[in-house]
Amino acid sequence: LPLFENLKNFRNEILNSIPEDLDIDCLSEKTLAKILTEDDPILPASAQAVLEVLKEINITKFDGLNILIINNSNLVGIPLSIYLSKRNATVTTANKSTKNLKELILNSDIVITATGTTNLISPDMVKENTVVIDITSVKTQDGKIIGDFFNYSIDDKKHIVVTPVPGGIGPLTIACLFDNLRKFLTKKEVF
Repeated sequence: LPLFENLKNFRNEILNSIPEDLDIDCLSEKTLAKILTEDDPILPASAQAVLEVLKEINITKFDGLNILIINNSNLVGIPLSIYLSKRNATVTTANKSTKNLKELILNSDIVITATGTTNLISPDMVKENTVVIDITSVKTQDGKIIGDFFNYSIDDKKHIVVTPVPGGIGPLTIACLFDNLRKFLTKKEVF
């Protein structure tokens, strides 16, 4: 992904043709549906990378946390909202066009964003002690790689944790994809 322009109309057919036992990034509907039915599902690599960041900062219990996911894709927003909801988080899903986005962000303990809209979130939109996980990486005309969060002037007194762009979720996503491959191979008892 992304697909060539002439194949975009066949996206679902192409992704659903991936055999379930080879779908290491949960691209097909069958593999993605396992997030609903399994207690410990294999997640798309980007979604798993978010969980790895949270685990690294000692957030492993989600009971009662207000989590805002600004994305509704099959690779990030949908799997994370299902996974986190099943673990008793209060999950709100939004997108870059959501009208009350600032209000939603201010009421969140964790903000996960992957819109591809640079500088969508400014520091004044984020309350103290919030975790912001920025999955976006967009190359600007001047060659800089930036994300959804405008993090150039964070007030250290607010204690906001923000994943870096570049060098944050991207490398972790690659590692998680290889980990998914390991899990699939272990399931098949190839080793």
